[in-house]
This record gives sequence, structure tokens and C-alpha cells, in this order.
Amino acid sequence: MTAFSGLLKFHRNAAGFDSDSLAVNVRSMSSTDAKWIWHAGECTPNTWLRCRHTFTLNALPSRAMTRIAVDSKYWLWVNGTLVVREGGLKRGPTPRDTYVDELDLAPHLRAGENTLALLVWYWGVDGSSHLSSGQGGLMLSADLDGRAIGTGKHWRVSRHPAFLPSTIKPYNGKVILSEWDVHFDARLDEPAWMESDYDDREWPPAEEKGTPPCEPWGGLVDRPIPFWRDSALHEYPSFDLDSASTADHSVDRTIRAALPANLQVYPYFRITAPDGLKITVHIERDWKTTEYITRDGEQAFEIPAWGNGHFVTYTFPPGVQVLDLRYRETGYDTDFAGEFDCDDEALNLLWKKSARSTYLCMRDNYMDCPDRERSQWPNDAMPMMEQTFYAFDRRADALSRKMFREFIDWRTPDGILWGAVPTGRWRGTFREHAAISLATIVGLWEYYWNTGDTETIAYAFPHVRDYLLNHWHVDPIELVQHRGPAKVEWGSGTQNWYDWGDNQDWRLMDNAWLKLALEAAGYMGASLEQDTKVLTARARAIQSGFDRIFWRGEHYASPDHAGTPDERGNALAIHAGLADRDKWPALLTLFRAEPRASIYMEKFVIVALVRMGHVDDAVARIKKRYAAEIASDYSTLPESFGERSNHGWGGWPLTMIGQHIAGIGPLEPGGTFLVRPNLGTLRRFKIVVPSASGKISLSVTAEENLYAIDLEVPRGTSAALKIRRDIFARWSRAIDHIEISGQPVYTNGQLSDRWLSFNRQAVFSLHFPLESGVWRIEARS
Repeated sequence: MTAFSGLLKFHRNAAGFDSDSLAVNVRSMSSTDAKWIWHAGECTPNTWLRCRHTFTLNALPSRAMTRIAVDSKYWLWVNGTLVVREGGLKRGPTPRDTYVDELDLAPHLRAGENTLALLVWYWGVDGSSHLSSGQGGLMLSADLDGRAIGTGKHWRVSRHPAFLPSTIKPYNGKVILSEWDVHFDARLDEPAWMESDYDDREWPPAEEKGTPPCEPWGGLVDRPIPFWRDSALHEYPSFDLDSASTADHSVDRTIRAALPANLQVYPYFRITAPDGLKITVHIERDWKTTEYITRDGEQAFEIPAWGNGHFVTYTFPPGVQVLDLRYRETGYDTDFAGEFDCDDEALNLLWKKSARSTYLCMRDNYMDCPDRERSQWPNDAMPMMEQTFYAFDRRADALSRKMFREFIDWRTPDGILWGAVPTGRWRGTFREHAAISLATIVGLWEYYWNTGDTETIAYAFPHVRDYLLNHWHVDPIELVQHRGPAKVEWGSGTQNWYDWGDNQDWRLMDNAWLKLALEAAGYMGASLEQDTKVLTARARAIQSGFDRIFWRGEHYASPDHAGTPDERGNALAIHAGLADRDKWPALLTLFRAEPRASIYMEKFVIVALVRMGHVDDAVARIKKRYAAEIASDYSTLPESFGERSNHGWGGWPLTMIGQHIAGIGPLEPGGTFLVRPNLGTLRRFKIVVPSASGKISLSVTAEENLYAIDLEVPRGTSAALKIRRDIFARWSRAIDHIEISGQPVYTNGQLSDRWLSFNRQAVFSLHFPLESGVWRIEARS
């Protein structure tokens, strides 16, 4: 058995934080006297260290809760069986601390002798989403019904001899991805080193490096997300094994094995070969390339470092006979629980690509992209966080909670909130893109609105409030004072970035983003019964002075903004409630003009169109802007329109369609939700939304004389159904009869007595509160 050929028995661990902690959940391990250990001598980057310990149990424990922390990743075997594949999280819950895994090993233990074997991969370099401690380390602590097992000098350690020196591919001359290429020489391998009967007496004892909490690893912070979901080894769908195994292996061969979609994978091969031949394996989008040196005879190898793409390229030199090629899919542990289907196949395909794009950018953290840097930019994480509410089960919320905790716990000493974090790129300083931080605060409220996670906003609110009040200023003349330089730069300190593309009106967007953030913070404070008077007053100051400074008769623009008005800032003005309805006709003309927003800001234009009631324009614009992506053979969506790649914010259509066209969104934290279908040019759709309260199922059909809604409201919650009075306007008819589950509620313009109180202020829509259950609503002209 090779070092990576066992089947994973993965575990899900509960996400959460210790509410009694002043910061994150940092626990000391002194009760078990476990030590951080490593090998003696110089600590070098890209080290693969084998660690073993054997102990005897007279009786099996009922539980064996085990905590494992490393810098940077580990694999764990218990009695020769692989139990954890790629454990550990990229380092950086705070700029000081390290994440620690927890799992129960009791199912894997036996009476008598037991062996724990771990392979630890120490990267030793900083990256965009990893802060190196500067010292390789392993800490394991287990409680076996009161008996403590912990790492210390009684453990045996040895560098894995088969992993050779390799390289890291830089980006623009800088290392931004901490993961190294894998170079493996099978001639030097000891395939049975993790087995119980392996003799490790020649290995040197471990060197103790400190008792947690200690430098350079800091405190141990509970892993807040599940272990990865890893599949069995799968055959490539289009790969012909018979042809490959019987092909002429006396010549060079390159095999491009297609995957069913853009996936996170560990590639695998089984071959027969003589000594000393070099095989390379590369996953389409991955920045790493694996090199494997053969030993004589039959052998198998599974690449331990994941990558992503639509295909895997294997290059075999003469003399190699291919016996089998497979892959193991890996990823965040959540189900694709959302569904959408309508009579427009372009939107159906866009939904599927959006879900795939979002999932591909979920792992240790929300990643801007799963290849180049894997960095948790807040303006990439916010779209993905919202997208998960429509695509995945609620285990995805743990990744959002982790992201918000890191956003708060990486604040500067004077309270500046910034990203992307975790990171090792700005040691001793920070890089704040101010508008992105405002968008993150708005996203925090959106997260609470969908989950009801009071603990997270209670933790975040004091720091959000202080950041907004201490670092953003509003005066009656200029309104919001711009923070950062007057151009886009990428150095340390407060920087300036709002979107890709030209014609950006930063001051206009400053005011919209700050008003949204102040209101979000005010809602948080009110829900926590905190004083929010100053937050509310500043939001009102922006509202009262906004038209005076920015309205130009046909659009909004800063006094010093030259050229075409910025559609992004104008869309945000509607999103923030700054643009009154009398401005909407003029702004519609702007939104119908040549688009300039990137994929990141496109969502806000779509939201503005829907809020103005122009759903047809919104659907048409989505299809026009994403036309190349819809037509592409790529299964994922890019960072910029027209590219072939994958990027987290490319999946915005999940939110555009789910919240703003299908019209499903929360009305109170984790409880009552809104149902306001906006069909536009569609004639039918069905959507399933995996909400915090359960699955919401909605089907809508529009026919010549009938508008039918089938709605399933989960137990323990309720729905606020809103039916637009003009839904039959396209057929020049008005609604004159509505039934709910067979009972007439609206006839000839009159509501039945039961519903009058809910509609006294309803001008544009009819409102119907519905409790949990299955409902059929029919509206006829």
C-alpha cells in the first residue's frame, strides 16, 4: 500500500466558537502535557515529516477525543488505516494563533497495541491565505476515557525520504500560493511505514518545541468547519482504460483525462515501469505540477496535493505501461441542496455553472479562485456567502462564520477591519481596501438575516461600530470623506479598489456603501439592544445631503466625476435607498446603456432593475452579459466576462435569480421569509431554497388567464407572499380573482375580511402571510 492509497473514513466536526472566550476559542493543552514536536536540527521549508507512536490499551475506550494541530497539513493513519486525509487548516485564525482539529479515534482503536502514524507537510512560506509560523510542528493530544496520549520526545520522527526538493510558482514575481510542487521518488519510498508492524526503532526521537500555547504557534483555535468530503477513487468518464493499458508503451505518451466538471481532485495512477523514469501529472487549472520517479515493477500513487480543473494531464515516458488512471474528488462538506429550473435553458445552465463556481471556491476559506492564490478577499467571500443560501445546505454557514471571525480578529491595533485574511503577505502591517470592508459589514448583516446567528454579530458588532465611527467621517459639505489614495494601488495601508473596469465614481460609491454599512451596523446594534443613535444619525446625514451633492438631473455623479456616469454608483444608490422613485425613469435609461460593471458589481445593477420593477430588463441583461459564459464549454464562471477560468464572484446569478427574480429572501433572522416572484419574460420556474428553517419549495406558472403559485413553507417558520398587482400587465389584463388553497381571498378588486389588515398600505402588491404548510395560490384575470 502506498502512502496515499487507503480509503478515507472522514469525520464531520461541529462548527462553532466558545462564547465564553474573549477572542476566539483558544484552549490550552496542558492537561495532557502534549508538546509541539518536530525533528532535531534546522527546520527547512517543504519538509515532509513522518511521526509515529505506539501504545497499549487493556480495554477499548468509549471515546478517544483527539486534537491535532500542525503547520501546515497532515495525514493520519491509525493501525495502518488512513483516517484523515489532508487534515489541518491553513494557519491564521488570528495573526498569532493556529487552528486545531478534533475527532474521535475510538472507532479505529483496538484492545492491545495501537499505532498512530502521521505525515506532516510543513510549507514554511507565507501565502495569500496562509501565515507560516516559521517552524514545522505537530501537536496531538488524546483523552482515552481519562488516559492521556500526547506528542512528546517519546514519539519517533523521520523525514520522508521519497519527497524531494521542489518549487513554488510565483505570480508577478511574488510567492502568493504556499503549496509546493510535489516531487516523489518511489525508489526511496518505504510504503509500509505507517503500518503497525513497521519497525521505527532506528528513527530518532522527536524534539520537543514547547507546550501549547507557545510561540511561534500561539494559541490553539478550534477548527470551525468540517473535515473535507473526499470521494472514493473514480474512473475518468471518457478515459478508455483498455486502450491505454494495451497501447504502445515504448514511446512518449500524454493522456488528457477529462473530469465531469471543474473539480477539486487528487489524481491517481497505477502502472508498471522500470526504475528511474519520470512521470508528470498536471491538473488543468492548478499552479503545481507533480513529478514522480518510478521504481521497478507495479506501483500506484495518489497525488497528495489537490488541484482543480476540467481535466488531468498525465505524461508517461517510454517504458511505462498504464494499468489504471483515476481521480478522487475532494471539497467542502456540503450538499448541493438548492434547485432551479425554468423555461429558459440559458438561465438553467447559468444556475448550474454558478453553483459549481461557488463550490469550487470553498475549502480552508472562501477563495477568490482555486488556483492562483486561493485568497479570502472579502469582496469575493461576500458573493459566495450569499450564493450558498441558494445552492447548498446549511453546513456552508460554518465557512461564512469562520470568515467573519477572521475579518474581526485580524483588525489592526487601532481597529481597522481589512482583508484578505488570513494572509502572510502583510506582516506587521495591513492592506485595507476601504470600500471592500464596508461591503463586508453589509454582508455580515445579510449573513445574520439568513441564519439568525446572534453569537457572531454580538462578537462582531463592537468592532464594526468602532471601525465605522472612528475611521469613516461624514460632514455636511462633502458628505463621506474618501479613504485611501486617489488611484488604485496595491501596497500596504489603506488602498483604493471598488471594481475592475473604467469610469468608476468612487465618491458616489463611498456614500452608498457607507450608508448601507451604517444601516447594517444599526440593525445589528438594535437586535442586540445596543445604542445605535450615532450610527443612525450618520446614515440620515448621508440621506439628507445626497441629492444636493450628487443628482445631475438624469443621473448621480460626483462633482469632479468626468465622462459617462457610473452605472455602479447609480445602482448602489437604489440599493441603498438613496434614489427616490422619481429618479428611477432616468436611471433606467442609464442602466439600459452600454454596461461597464464587472461581474463583481453587475449584481447591483440587476438588483436595481428588479427593485424598479423592470424584471424583463434584468433577465435580458443577465443573459446578455453572461452570454459568452453560458455558451462556453467551461463548467464554471470567471473573474471577468469573457475569460475561461473560475472565480468566486462569478456565481452571482445564484443570488440574482434566487433572491431577486424568484423573489425568495429573509424578512427576519432565520425566520419569516419573503416570497415575491418576479417572472419577467419567464412563463414558469421552480426553485428549492435550503434555508435555515428547512427547504422552501416554490413553483410559479404564468398562463394567459392564470397565475399559479405552489409554495411549501417549512415547519417552524412562515412566509410573506407578495403578488404584484400588475402581473397580468403584459396581457393587458388585471387580476380580479385570487384563491389560496381553494378559498377566495380577492374578488373584483375586493379583499376578504381576513386579509384586509395586511394590505391597507399595499400599493404595488397584495400581501398574504402564510404559515408552515403546503399552499396553492391561483390568480385569475
